[in-house]
Amino acid sequence: MKLKSIITKYSIAFGISAIAIIIACQPDEFEGNGNGILSPKLDSTFTITPVIVEGKTNTYVFNVNDMTNVLGVKWDLGQGLVSTSERTDTIFYPLKGVYNLTLKLTGIGGRIFSTTQQLLIEKSDPNAINILQGPEFNTGDEAYWTQLNITPGVTFSFADGKTVVSGGNGGHAALYQPVNVTEGKKYKLDMTVSGKGAVDTWFEVYLGYDAPVQGKDYGSGGNLMGLNTWSKCGDTPFNTKLSSIACSGNIKGNALISITKTGTAYLVIKCGGKDLGEGGISIDDVELRLIP
Repeated sequence: MKLKSIITKYSIAFGISAIAIIIACQPDEFEGNGNGILSPKLDSTFTITPVIVEGKTNTYVFNVNDMTNVLGVKWDLGQGLVSTSERTDTIFYPLKGVYNLTLKLTGIGGRIFSTTQQLLIEKSDPNAINILQGPEFNTGDEAYWTQLNITPGVTFSFADGKTVVSGGNGGHAALYQPVNVTEGKKYKLDMTVSGKGAVDTWFEVYLGYDAPVQGKDYGSGGNLMGLNTWSKCGDTPFNTKLSSIACSGNIKGNALISITKTGTAYLVIKCGGKDLGEGGISIDDVELRLIP
């Protein structure tokens, strides 16, 4: 079943407005028979309702329409947002964009049914501030970033509104920027990455309190999110958000970081390996965004 575009507009007091566009609704057939014990067909459709509260923007309640014979629920709410809440969940989207939303219901015998919708958020929340400077790598943005040379063979270069990490030969390098973070706050970490496929390569992102030192490796805070061709991400062509394909790191596709210490931290994007692929790995639209 496919529904034509439905556009719903809601006015909120004091001039604040939330606009959601449900672009498409596509209930899918079941994804498998599980252990062979057939479940009755489950209704995997769901509703999306905006939260109409003063001071809240881009916040929506997702609700399963029918929980009859449902044994398990999994939500994929787009751009790295995953929830295992049962019937309902409330999600805040700080950034404008198109979000692919999928609900998967598990029935008897492990049989899975799913429905996918697309949600368009037209305006970013004005309080969801990107604390990075020069995140789009436009002309002049290189002034906000410093290259960390660790071992020869890999370099970062700025061109055409992107930074490109290229090379290989077993070397590795990084690009970093200091930022001020606040204890108790949450930040959304992500970036757009693209490449034609690398060989024996890793790409990692850190947020640590130790200042990078030229000629030395960086590991403060631990790898948060990354590519790793040995784990089968980054080894074939890609052009997407890092959170959507990350297969290494402490948060992987979750994209949210909880800060436990106020002070100056360093966002470090590090890459190395044998062969970073034809044209290297391009990086754009880096965000370390405060979640209000």
